Amino acid sequence: VKELQKQDKKDTEEYAELVNKMKDLRSQMAPVKEKKVVLTGEAAYLAERMALIEKLGEKKDAYPHKFATTCTVEEYVKKYAEAVGEGERLDDKPEAIAGRIHSARTGKTAFFDIIGNGVPCQVVMAPGVFEGDDAKFKEVSKMFRRGDIIGINGVPGKSKTGELSIFAKSLTLLTPCLKMLPT
Repeated sequence: VKELQKQDKKDTEEYAELVNKMKDLRSQMAPVKEKKVVLTGEAAYLAERMALIEKLGEKKDAYPHKFATTCTVEEYVKKYAEAVGEGERLDDKPEAIAGRIHSARTGKTAFFDIIGNGVPCQVVMAPGVFEGDDAKFKEVSKMFRRGDIIGINGVPGKSKTGELSIFAKSLTLLTPCLKMLPT
């Protein structure tokens, strides 16, 4: 037993000596720089979308409980295809529709092509119609991506090119798309 105790004491001393040597060696080493991980492709897209959801969650705007529509996209197109003239807007007839973004073009005016039940419709987000200041307009117009399901409160009209549109007063992100859609 005494021999085992001597051996144990010797091992403990050797271990302490090795730990001290390691500390000395570490202090002599150059500090290691942390590498930044740069996400690309789907991982970057997912990280961006999750950050948006987290930001909206802080404002209690992520995943709204419900969005009341006045009609479907299909009903909207049937109702206003002939009732609105080119370049005209019916400001006295508010509508609320929802659909999945098929394509988005942003600039001074933002355009979203949505699809609901296989029927396309254009959403025009223009500074003169959209309720909010310029900062809110820019924030909202850059928030939406292809594949997101959005709710639109706005008025019916046709763009200058004659395409039936809904001129958005407000847009609500109902369901964000977390995967990149194929083109």
